[in-house]
Amino acid sequence: PAPVGAPYVSGSETSKEAARRIVPHMGELQARVYSALKEQPDTTDGLEVRLGLPHQTVSPRVIELTRKKLIRRTIRTALTRSQRLAFVYEVVEVKT
Repeated sequence: PAPVGAPYVSGSETSKEAARRIVPHMGELQARVYSALKEQPDTTDGLEVRLGLPHQTVSPRVIELTRKKLIRRTIRTALTRSQRLAFVYEVVEVKT
């Protein structure tokens, strides 16, 4: 299904405008994040590096996919580029 809308910071016109502009690209970006995690579980920071996308693009897509229960945060952690620990995300296996 096509995304309904992107979240934005209430009261911020720049955030609202950014959300409006990302909507046509959300499905494709979610698919890229999902595919990358299907290949290899990773942190949001790792996804940013692998996909060549900024944090402001990847992080919301991770949140959206988590809310859709397509991916999940694991208990595993890994170091980010700034040497901080971050949770690793993985694709939720669908039982058939």
